[in-house]
Amino acid sequence: YFQELYDCAVKLIQDGNAYICHQTFEDMRKCRSLNREARLKNLPVPAEALSPWRETDIQVNLEKFEKMRAGDYKEGDAVLRMKGNFSCD
Repeated sequence: YFQELYDCAVKLIQDGNAYICHQTFEDMRKCRSLNREARLKNLPVPAEALSPWRETDIQVNLEKFEKMRAGDYKEGDAVLRMKGNFSCD
């Protein structure tokens, strides 16, 4: 079962739909709040509402994901995040 989830995660990264993020939980919460506020006001999402790691190169993300799998990061230091577009209909 883990292999299937792992393969799906790799595919998401390869397709540019997921990335490895190093934001703290608190920073993620702040970004979500800014994003939500902009959407509620029908404003463009401000740059500070996006993770600074969101546009990291696909190959770099794949390498980081392998490091996660190998246990090279402490728990919470790196997470796999999906890219989402909440402004679409």
